[in-house]
Amino acid sequence: MRDFMGYHVSQVDEHGSAVNVDKVRVGTSVWGSFQVGYFENVDRICVDVVDGHPGRGRMSMQLTLEQAMLLRDLVSAGIADALAATAVEPLAELPAGGDLV
Repeated sequence: MRDFMGYHVSQVDEHGSAVNVDKVRVGTSVWGSFQVGYFENVDRICVDVVDGHPGRGRMSMQLTLEQAMLLRDLVSAGIADALAATAVEPLAELPAGGDLV
């Protein structure tokens, strides 16, 4: 579903604003690469963004299976929007000689 701004969200209130129901905690913002793995001892899918240099910051999420599946669905919806926005319809061909019919 979408909120009033058009973002894909898991739930909206009566005004169309996103409702905080996903219980997601996010650390910091960094430039880096994704590292994703399941850790049985905490029963979470851990998503990290690290830049490969110790001490430079890290962003991490520990998601339940349901949260990870929701995130996957929301990211997929955003990707579909991006693909649709960049799709180019072919132009109608003009007859030879440039004459319009």
